[in-house]
Amino acid sequence: MADSRQTLDDLEPTADDLAAEEAMMNGSEPAVEDREAGAPDVETLIAERDAYLDQFTRARADYQNLRRRVEQDQASARQQAARDILLQLLPVVDDFDRAMANAPSGADDQTWVSGTKMVGKKLLGVLERYGVKRYESVGATFDPKHHEAVASDGDGSTVVEAYQEGYFLGDQVLRPAMVRIGDRPPAATGSDEPVA
Repeated sequence: MADSRQTLDDLEPTADDLAAEEAMMNGSEPAVEDREAGAPDVETLIAERDAYLDQFTRARADYQNLRRRVEQDQASARQQAARDILLQLLPVVDDFDRAMANAPSGADDQTWVSGTKMVGKKLLGVLERYGVKRYESVGATFDPKHHEAVASDGDGSTVVEAYQEGYFLGDQVLRPAMVRIGDRPPAATGSDEPVA
């Protein structure tokens, strides 16, 4: 087995080491030829540093863009899920409205009618907390962004009846109103005589 200890001969400086040491003592730098072969010069190192810094800056910007995109996608997915759930609740609100419209006359003092009205109001309150608002259509000019015309009387463009109420979610239409359009009814004059 070979001895792994260094001998004094191994520690003696080489001719290149002596020349470099002598040049340093004289205050001059060693000649380019005296430098180690293959050692990069300062300009090459600066160029490499700049290239790595540019790559790092681009990677950081890409990561920030990705993070922002993921956050936007998550927010959009949450909004879409909420929108889908709210759309499924609107037929329940419609059923409450129909039930109250068809309640027997004189039944307002019965507990089941007042209880049903309270449940309907509570459901509307929950929807309003999430930004859902009902909008009035009857008497308004027909707007295809807000109304879905399912019947027409004459050539008019006024909503004369709403079969199903329309709702906003924030400032966007959640569900358009299902309406009948027709001519605008004549304005009331305050007398029973026909207007000439």
